[in-house]
Amino acid sequence: MAELSANNLTVSVGPKRLLEDVTIAFAPAKLAAIIGENGAGKSTLLRVLSGYQKLDAGQALLDGRDISAMRPVERARSIGWLPQALPSALPVTVRDAVALGRFAHGGTPHRLGEADTRAVDDALLACDLAEMADRSTTSLSGGELARMHLARALAASTPVMLVDEPLAALDPRHRLNTMEMLADLAVRQGRTIVVVLHDVGLAARFAHRIILMRQGKVMADGTPREVVTPAIIADGFGVELGVDDSVGWPQPVFLAPINSAAAESQTG
Repeated sequence: MAELSANNLTVSVGPKRLLEDVTIAFAPAKLAAIIGENGAGKSTLLRVLSGYQKLDAGQALLDGRDISAMRPVERARSIGWLPQALPSALPVTVRDAVALGRFAHGGTPHRLGEADTRAVDDALLACDLAEMADRSTTSLSGGELARMHLARALAASTPVMLVDEPLAALDPRHRLNTMEMLADLAVRQGRTIVVVLHDVGLAARFAHRIILMRQGKVMADGTPREVVTPAIIADGFGVELGVDDSVGWPQPVFLAPINSAAAESQTG
C-alpha cells in the first residue's frame, strides 16, 4: 500500500495559474474521483502526482518521498499514469502492447516471466480484451484502443494508479465495467487509485471519495453524498442540479445552466 500526498502545490504557465496552493492526500484501498469544469486543474494535478509536471512551489510525495526525485524506473514501478492524450496505435498485437506495461519490471513483449504473463493476462481480461489479444492494435476502434492503453497501465501492477479521463471513448457497458473494475481493484488489492472524470453520475456511483476542483483549487472533498449536492455542484459547474437518492447513491440530475434558468425566470 502507498500513501500519496501533495503539499502547497502551485503551477503556472505564463500568467495563468493552473494550480494554486493545493494540499491533498490519497489513502490506499480507495477510489478517488476528481471532477470539475474544463480547465479546473484536474489533469495538471495528476501530472504533478505522476512526477511529470514541474512545480512553481510545493511538493508531491509518495510514502514521504519526493516523487520528482525518484529514479524513473523506481517511479514507473510505483506510479502508473494514464494521460488523457493517448499515443497512436503501433503495428503490434494487443497482447504485446499491453506487455509494454511490464517494462519497468524487466519484462518485454518477447521476454515475459511468470509474474509478467499473469499481469498481462489479468489486465486483458479486466479490460475485456482477451478475445482480441492477437489482433493488431491498428485494427482497434477508438474505444478498444482506449481500453488497450488502460490494460497496459493495469499490467504495470503499480500500488498507485493515476487515470485521466479513461471513459471518454467508451460505450455505456464498458464505462460501467471500467468504473466497477477500478473500484474493486482499489479495495481488493489495496491500490491508491485516482481518476479524473467528467461523468459526475459515475463518480457518485463508484468512487469512495470525490474531489471537486475549480480554477486550480480544491473546492470540495468528501464522500459522494457530501459533494454531489445542489449547492456544491452549482458552485463548481454553474448548473442547477437535482439529486435522485432512490438508486442507492446520489445520482445527479442536471436541470439547466444557472444563468439560463435565471434568465428564464426573469423573462417568464
